Amino acid sequence: METLKERMYKLGWQGGNIHQVEKAEQEIKNNNYIFNKFDDPGHGWLEVAKTWLDKLPIDKTKLECSYSSKLFVYLEEDCDMYVFMDAFKAKFGYYPQVEKNYTDNQSPIRNLPLYREGN
Repeated sequence: METLKERMYKLGWQGGNIHQVEKAEQEIKNNNYIFNKFDDPGHGWLEVAKTWLDKLPIDKTKLECSYSSKLFVYLEEDCDMYVFMDAFKAKFGYYPQVEKNYTDNQSPIRNLPLYREGN
């Protein structure tokens, strides 16, 4: 299965047309989306496209321990990840699939800036 990142680019979420968005929403309903979770020896983060934070009922000011890149938020596994997972389930009726990725080294996610709404 494709990852969320691969589908986002393939379906044109960055300025895609309405048919692409409808197709993506159908995939969500069919439980075909996979979110990546990245773990290093000390911690883990769920990679979520920033657009998801606007689609779900999430108080973004409460995301205190996550990191951010240009397109993604890396939701910290102990708190922020569960806020997202519960909001996803509340909207779609199921928890999303998660693909785990582990490294024995320190994750480069730790070098990203902390997430703050708007960045």
